[in-house]
Amino acid sequence: MGKKSCFHGRLSIAPNIETMHSSSISCEQAGMLFNSAISIWQKICRRYGQGRPEFWIILDYNRQNPVIASCSYHGIYINLGLMRTNLTVAEDIASRLVEELYHLHEWRVRGIVPKDATRDERISLKREELLAYYARDYKYRALCALAQLTRVPHWKKFLAEVEQYRKIKGL
Repeated sequence: MGKKSCFHGRLSIAPNIETMHSSSISCEQAGMLFNSAISIWQKICRRYGQGRPEFWIILDYNRQNPVIASCSYHGIYINLGLMRTNLTVAEDIASRLVEELYHLHEWRVRGIVPKDATRDERISLKREELLAYYARDYKYRALCALAQLTRVPHWKKFLAEVEQYRKIKGL
């Protein structure tokens, strides 16, 4: 994230979540995305188990950074400077939030630490690379959660492709 950022701190609706965004993103837009992220976190907790770990949500806008989303034990990073072209902006952002928050939930609440984690999701993977990326156990679980928690047909279709890939590769 660039030198200029806006720290929003902890929100009253989720006092365990700290928020910060690039100054390239308006506070109003960031606020809407923070509220969406909190809503998604609450849905994940209801479905997969309650948990209240403290963590960060960081929104950036950096076209030079090839990473579109990333997760660590301490929070999630979303780069709004790059978008997936096969989804609407809303679908793309929501899917990143679901996926990264699901990973965070696995690591912080369920205690599942993937052995081969690549925490940075990049936008420029070729189709075969993308299938292999989502065929990994932890990415596959996040993709299943994404298909369950959203109404975007793309993810259900892509999940079927990944399941076929996993079957062919014996995973």
